[in-house]
Amino acid sequence: MLNIKRNILQIATICIFILPVQSTYAQQKPAVERAKNQTRWMERNLKISQEQSDKVYEIILFYARQAERANMAMLKGQDLHRVKNGIKYDQDSELSEVLNSEQFHKYKMHMEEMKRRRKEIKEERRMSGVY
Repeated sequence: MLNIKRNILQIATICIFILPVQSTYAQQKPAVERAKNQTRWMERNLKISQEQSDKVYEIILFYARQAERANMAMLKGQDLHRVKNGIKYDQDSELSEVLNSEQFHKYKMHMEEMKRRRKEIKEERRMSGVY
């Protein structure tokens, strides 16, 4: 009976740690889908040309795959943050060469707004105890 209780406790402990990780990865869209969505947003909101659209898609896809690799490498804390910031910096650098200055400015404003929203959602979840 003691072994059964211990096994149940071990399984429950494992579930407590695995389920939040699983839900985090499940919320992330695949690189191709993210690249398509971001490119569509730019087509609609920045009025990019077809030539720009093709280049933007390739840039975003490349760096989305880099971000996926960083996530899969199971980097933690500052290491993951540093790698992802580098990826974002490189992506923005390439996008600034494809977009005109007005388009790039609108893009950066949109990204800042999205970052602000993610922070708000994270804070709301933290306050409500939902992760």
